[in-house]
Amino acid sequence: MGLLGPNGAGKTTTLGMILGVVRPTRGWIEYNCPRLPGVRYSGTLEYPGFMPAATVESTLHAWARLKRVEADEADRLIRRMGLVPHVKKRFSGLSVGLKQRVAVACALIGSPPVLVLDEPGMGLDPAGIQDLRELLSELAHAGHGIIVSSHQLDEIDRICTDIVVVKDGVVVLAGSTEEIRRRGSGGLRVEVEDPVRATGLLDEIPEVTSIRREGDVLIVTGRIGTRDVVRHLARHDIYVDGIASMAASIEEIFVRATRDAQNGGIV
Repeated sequence: MGLLGPNGAGKTTTLGMILGVVRPTRGWIEYNCPRLPGVRYSGTLEYPGFMPAATVESTLHAWARLKRVEADEADRLIRRMGLVPHVKKRFSGLSVGLKQRVAVACALIGSPPVLVLDEPGMGLDPAGIQDLRELLSELAHAGHGIIVSSHQLDEIDRICTDIVVVKDGVVVLAGSTEEIRRRGSGGLRVEVEDPVRATGLLDEIPEVTSIRREGDVLIVTGRIGTRDVVRHLARHDIYVDGIASMAASIEEIFVRATRDAQNGGIV
């Protein structure tokens, strides 16, 4: 599940409450996982911080002891996270991206059923982001629940099956990515012989919010379906050569949801 929102929306605070390191001033966190009694959550928040003078290897081994697992698992995660060349480096001397890798590796020790990650891709180079994406996909397919916040909306679009958008501490949009894309259509791609006349006719429809012309193709947005467009144009002897719905990207949906919330609406 991707947790999205502008800066200051409450993402890190929410994840902190889930992990038990931030105390709610009101309300409660309900953990409902009947398949996993005594479910364990593990994760990272904001900028990872460990003992500055400790090496990568000693940090991972210390967390293995804290979680009461064998050191072999820490060594496996060192290899999986691409940290082998850096095992003798002190944490304070690592780049931001490597610190993120160490934090994610520590969170994974003990194979927690639910993983909570706050901006795990921050500071990672393209290869690191791709590796993280593959790791999260592997964990999801293995049955782990994952809650991840990120400003890298294209990555959220690739890996998440569900998203929640928050603004000023309020949920403004929630659901499966498939359902939300259907609700937040990117518009209709309409191909006609006479785009100039068709533009004028479609502009008469109250549900149409915008029309953009690209050659003989019109990009029509608004709360209107393909059948409505075809019927309206046919009544005026304009016949559609082709029409298709355009799926909205997560970025477009995110911008629209936070903008609508600012204007007083909740999707």
